[in-house]
Amino acid sequence: MLKSRPLKRFLVEILFNFPKRGIKIIDVHEKRRIELDTARLNTSAIGLGSGLSGLYQNKTDSSMMLNKDKVRKLALKLGADLVGFGPAEAMDEAPAGHRARDFLPDARTVISAAARINYSAVDGLPLTRREYVNANDSSRALLNGVICGIARYLEEEGYSAIPFLQGSDRKMLMGDLSLKHAAVVAGLGEFGLNNLLLTPRFGPRVLLGAVVTDAPIIPDPPLKVQLCDLCGACLKACPVGAIKEPKGYDRRKGWSIDKHRCSHYIHEVLEPDYGHYSCGLCIKACHVGKEERLQREIQARLK
Repeated sequence: MLKSRPLKRFLVEILFNFPKRGIKIIDVHEKRRIELDTARLNTSAIGLGSGLSGLYQNKTDSSMMLNKDKVRKLALKLGADLVGFGPAEAMDEAPAGHRARDFLPDARTVISAAARINYSAVDGLPLTRREYVNANDSSRALLNGVICGIARYLEEEGYSAIPFLQGSDRKMLMGDLSLKHAAVVAGLGEFGLNNLLLTPRFGPRVLLGAVVTDAPIIPDPPLKVQLCDLCGACLKACPVGAIKEPKGYDRRKGWSIDKHRCSHYIHEVLEPDYGHYSCGLCIKACHVGKEERLQREIQARLK
């Protein structure tokens, strides 16, 4: 295997110059990088800036943009309920060390996907804690398959793509990449007072995953509708008082709840009897998404 990028690029360029001899280009990744480098030089030359921002602004030249409809259709086919695309640099609002470019310095796009969790198991809490855990495990496995499938597709197209799956630091309740910030950047929703992602369709009843990639993809617009009305139902529902009065709450940045108290209750109190992440009472209390669910149920029964 060739480890020197200049040497690899030299050989690829040689292959470009001899198409009539039947020589095939075998390094798809390097070919794509050359194309992207050329695009960045072109956009800089005409005053549109460099990197992804230039590509985004040059709306008339979409030849170098990856077709996000194909990625979206793939995600939905694999089982995702929601999928969105956002610019990697917009994740600078996330905590340091949990941003897209902390893991892939050349990242251009964050792809966020969500799978809904079982409504009925949530509604039955706390009596249905075990069913809630089992249903979440099923949705988590499905979503992980979606995220890995997207990353695999992007790599086959010649891009770098890192899948970030469900899972977190047990003490801080935070994954390597901030999946909630990724979802906000991709236009899937906003932070609620419970510090969970709220989506228009499902409220907080979703699990999240993301892919960080250097593929240039036109982003989806951020959510414009404010979902959380600060009703305080989640504050009252929390059995350990981890969600306090909102100070510094920001629908796009989130805010600080007492994660140590929340983590202790989930992992030390509940987990021995019910399994991991078996609380869910702040999710049950949230009214966002319930009205739309009711409308869908009515429509389904009228068919």
